[in-house]
Amino acid sequence: MSDNSAWGDEKSKKRTANGQFKTGASGNPKGRPRKKERAFTERQLRYDILNLMEETIDIKIQGKVRKLPAILALYWKMIQVALEGNPRMMLAVAQLRHDLLHSHQAENWDAIKTLNEYEKGFGQDEHNGPPKDHEDLLNRMRSRTRKY
Repeated sequence: MSDNSAWGDEKSKKRTANGQFKTGASGNPKGRPRKKERAFTERQLRYDILNLMEETIDIKIQGKVRKLPAILALYWKMIQVALEGNPRMMLAVAQLRHDLLHSHQAENWDAIKTLNEYEKGFGQDEHNGPPKDHEDLLNRMRSRTRKY
């Protein structure tokens, strides 16, 4: 008895004598199962949108093509439209700047307060400023807290 008889009559018709499938015949008649559609949860949607905003795109700025994250390119376009005179976009850009400044100050409030108190103390003393070993630290604090 041959090995093909062990597979059954239907399977033996699809295979050659050495056990390979004949051309055009498959061992999986129903085919590959379809991929399950991904369920969109709010968390997954948020993740996908944030990743999309971080993708780098090419944008032409002052005649040069630059690579920027998509969200920065969008902000660039908002500013351009506002500068062209669109009143709604002007308001949106101004509000965005206000919100960003407010959150920046809120995040750095303790450092700003400490820096101001420290600098006020040197204005009242007889010497002309902070000790030299503090100067570098103060310059770094100033650059971080007063940049905007």
